[in-house]
Amino acid sequence: MAPCCEDRDVAEAEEKKAGEPASPLSIEERANGRILVVDDTRAIRGIVRNALVGRNWNVSTAESGADAFAQLQSGTFEAVVCDLNMPEVDGFHVLRRAKEVDPTLPVIVLSGEGDLTSVLRAVREGAFDFVNKEGGDLRPLLAAVDRAVAHGRVLRENLRLNVELTAKVEQLEEEKQRSDWLLFNLLPRKIAERLK
Repeated sequence: MAPCCEDRDVAEAEEKKAGEPASPLSIEERANGRILVVDDTRAIRGIVRNALVGRNWNVSTAESGADAFAQLQSGTFEAVVCDLNMPEVDGFHVLRRAKEVDPTLPVIVLSGEGDLTSVLRAVREGAFDFVNKEGGDLRPLLAAVDRAVAHGRVLRENLRLNVELTAKVEQLEEEKQRSDWLLFNLLPRKIAERLK
């Protein structure tokens, strides 16, 4: 349920007062988005979940890569926030699976290490953003989620419009073929050639 205008204004004012970056999404737009948070550390999962819920996102959590796989198969998400360093199924595997399930799904990877090699690998494998989870400041993560969801929505809208445009072009080509057939089969040949 979306907050009323007064509640929305208060929430947006609190975000500005808290020094959070301006979001490309309104409170209402966040209320419609589902985020999957994947981290093997319960405390971090909870902190990230609570911060996102506080920003009006619908949040599901997964405690392992395998759990994330199951949720990605059974649900629709607008973004994934995933720890890179997990036992058994790491964040790189989750990133690849998320992209297999939905190539437009943005994945934000988290790591406690500022390892440049991991950052570059994650970006090469399709991560939308990389956020260092050390330090306790969640503002970069919250801003990355907002940007990721806005980006994913634009990608999906673009794909939808491309499909719609392709269908229209095919329809117009079929209509042109029918009109050409009528033109050449109903009118005398010389007149039809001049009209074409």
